[in-house]
Amino acid sequence: MKIFVVSLWVLLALHVGIYSQEKIPVHGIVTDNSDMPIPGATVYLVTNKTGAVTDSSGRYSFVVPARGRYIILASFIGYKTYTDTLLITGSTSLPIKLLPDVVALSEVVVRENYESTRNRKEALSVEVIKSDFILQNNAGNLIKPSRN
Repeated sequence: MKIFVVSLWVLLALHVGIYSQEKIPVHGIVTDNSDMPIPGATVYLVTNKTGAVTDSSGRYSFVVPARGRYIILASFIGYKTYTDTLLITGSTSLPIKLLPDVVALSEVVVRENYESTRNRKEALSVEVIKSDFILQNNAGNLIKPSRN
């Protein structure tokens, strides 16, 4: 009887531990500064290494294992990385706006090296063949006509 009561308490404790592991959804949309969705952007929780990639309409969703404070990071090529601390207490909707990251070059110069290609002309051998030579050697016909 004592073993039964102890095993019942152990099962009850395991059940409470499993039940307390709630999964909280986090979702939103990633847009640029003109409110256009950004497909393929990465949204990532640094704290527990959970994340998602936005779909064709810029939407993302994933679940976190528990309530708490998380560091969220969103990035896409050509945009500044978005970082924020997020307090999750329940189902969370977080719209993210990415700002363009402009990298300007001061000057680009394209030069050609015409001198070296002009001096590198290769001589071609040319031979003149007269029509009499072609007729004498039957070079113009693939099949030699039969003369009866």
